[in-house]
Amino acid sequence: MKRIISYLTLFGFAACMFAACTRDEAPALPAESENSIRLGISGIERMTRAEDKGVESRVDRLDVLIFDAEGDKRHYERVAAGSVDEGVITLKAKRSDFAAGAGYWVYLIANTSHAEADFEALTTRDGLLAMMQRDENIHMTGLSNVTGAPETFLMDGIAYPRNEAEPDVPGTVKLYDGVPSNDTELMVTLRRAAAKIVVHIRKGKSITFDDYATAASHGSGYYVRNLPVTTALVAGVEQNADVATPAKNNAGYFEWGVGDKTSIDEVRVTAYAYSHDWNDKSALDWEPRLVVNLPMWYHGEEGDADYEPDKTEKNFLLNSYYQIPICRPSVKRLERNRYYEVTVEVNAKGAVDASEPVELGPIEFSVEEWEEETIPIGGETARPHYLMVNTDSLEMHNVAYDATSIEFASSSQVKVTVEESWFINKFGVKRPLGTEDVAAEPDAILSGHIGVRSPVPTNNAPRYIKLKVENEDQVEPRYIIVIQYPLVYITNTQGYYSYREDFGSTTYENRGEKGIVSASYLRWGKRWNYLNSYSNSYYFCSKVAELKTGERNQGKSNIYYYAWEHVWDESPQTSNVLTELVNARMYHVRIAASSGEYTLGIPRRNEEGYTASDDEAPNNSKVVSPSFLLASQLGATQTASSTAQAESHCAKYVETYVDDKGRTVHLTGWRLPTQYEIGVILGLQPGERENTDDMALDRVLTGDRYWSASGAVSTDDWHNVTNYGSYYTRCIRDVYDSDDL
Repeated sequence: MKRIISYLTLFGFAACMFAACTRDEAPALPAESENSIRLGISGIERMTRAEDKGVESRVDRLDVLIFDAEGDKRHYERVAAGSVDEGVITLKAKRSDFAAGAGYWVYLIANTSHAEADFEALTTRDGLLAMMQRDENIHMTGLSNVTGAPETFLMDGIAYPRNEAEPDVPGTVKLYDGVPSNDTELMVTLRRAAAKIVVHIRKGKSITFDDYATAASHGSGYYVRNLPVTTALVAGVEQNADVATPAKNNAGYFEWGVGDKTSIDEVRVTAYAYSHDWNDKSALDWEPRLVVNLPMWYHGEEGDADYEPDKTEKNFLLNSYYQIPICRPSVKRLERNRYYEVTVEVNAKGAVDASEPVELGPIEFSVEEWEEETIPIGGETARPHYLMVNTDSLEMHNVAYDATSIEFASSSQVKVTVEESWFINKFGVKRPLGTEDVAAEPDAILSGHIGVRSPVPTNNAPRYIKLKVENEDQVEPRYIIVIQYPLVYITNTQGYYSYREDFGSTTYENRGEKGIVSASYLRWGKRWNYLNSYSNSYYFCSKVAELKTGERNQGKSNIYYYAWEHVWDESPQTSNVLTELVNARMYHVRIAASSGEYTLGIPRRNEEGYTASDDEAPNNSKVVSPSFLLASQLGATQTASSTAQAESHCAKYVETYVDDKGRTVHLTGWRLPTQYEIGVILGLQPGERENTDDMALDRVLTGDRYWSASGAVSTDDWHNVTNYGSYYTRCIRDVYDSDDL
């Protein structure tokens, strides 16, 4: 039997996950009729980086072209990757179609956008070398939700003898040596036409990146200026790339926060571009550069006159544009199939105008081949077993279906199981939800997406879903946690103790100067009076919470007054439990869109730092913070007789919690809510009969009225406001990012 076997080196998603990688024998070929030309495709797959997506190495279709030494086309056919049987393709051409001892150019093109008719029309090798491909959205290759983005990467390769090293300069190969009993074995290494660029933008000490939840709505995003969008199909052909500048976007490969979304220490951008040479050309018109908008708080340098260590509305920069070279400027060239990595730190303000971005520096550059170790994949016994997913977490914001975010690649068919679903209730207790209405659907191929379907939560609590991904090869399963957020959602944190900033540094953990733990208000003098013991007659007394025990009391607290009655006390004394107070949880309310009644934004403050009234800032009463924290019952007070008393108290109030590292975190910056913020809270809290453990928010406003910056708001009709009488106070604070909680 006469055979031509070409082992195609596919730099694919399958990882070399073993201690050593060795070359095995070629796959065994099933018996075929005589005079067949057969291509063995199961050759070599490369180990990808952990962050690589399956799309980077996916092959959907192959175009095989054969030219004689003079450059005339002798054969062409297109092969779908799905038709590869155990790594072997049988071509339509026969060995006897080719001259014995003659040299032939054998080209393989993968994933081109050209139609078969374009290749069929070719008559010469020069015609192939002149063929170009244009992809306006090459930088977003693989993002199925982006119109016009390529699904896969263009690749090419030229065959060489199986038992020889790949030549530095490709050449012809003999397809038929005139001896019928011999086989012709070839190897083809596929390499991508594009380059991969990964830019790490790290937080410097002078700035704080915007919160993950709000960065997108604040206009964060990127684009590549002078993006190379054209390329020759075949490597080694000198062609001038066309450049274009696409629109700004913040989806897909733009990652606001890498790993931990609660602490935004890095923004990472991944992009792809075709090879390009701009030597002897205008850098302004031809050099590719990444342009990013990074909303942030700019603190400045400590010691400067304008230094501001806190995150305030005044030092928040909505537009802060920067430009970053994507390779070393002195090189002036992007190469095919290269991996370019750029690292830079942000410590200065960006530009307000996107057309004049500030150049960041200094910059660290690195470049290497976009490939690593290789292993052969022969028959079934030599096939590596692998299962890879591109993430272990997914956030779904007010959507019931996500079909593109989770990607997988596997050595065998994939199965996804919904392990469990739950939410966290108003007392911080995990409450199970059914999984009947949740589905996770993998594409019916070995490299694709996992679609997640789940109705948007209706109880204002994020829904947590645990997925188990496994395959038929019984590789160790992968687990993914999906968090599904409704448009308005509420989370909570257990409070530890409370006090006030004007108590002379006295806390539950420190006696301070005078041991002050209580305060009453002298209305006519508009000043505070202090006491070093607790008293029900005083407006506010410091408190401490202790979690209750028992199944029925999960998440509930015993709340006590505390005091340092003697100078020599080593620890404070506590009162009997305040039986009417059992909830020491602070509720974090996040709102993603304004309603017709109120405006979403940070309410303005007056000159004293209090929430401004409408007289001081028109319509401020209708402004609702998109992210605010409600004080727990550790902040419970007696009634206040005026807005002045309530707002002065909130400005001095401090509540603490213990973080996951065991540290006590002190939360300051509290204020009175606006009238419409009280209206929002009343709309979110359950009715008295609906107040079950399945709620995300407890009944927190149970009095007749609560003070706002506009006056005392009725809980029966929050449009009803008065400035006469004594009413309760519930302080809130704006939360700019998760670190601020």
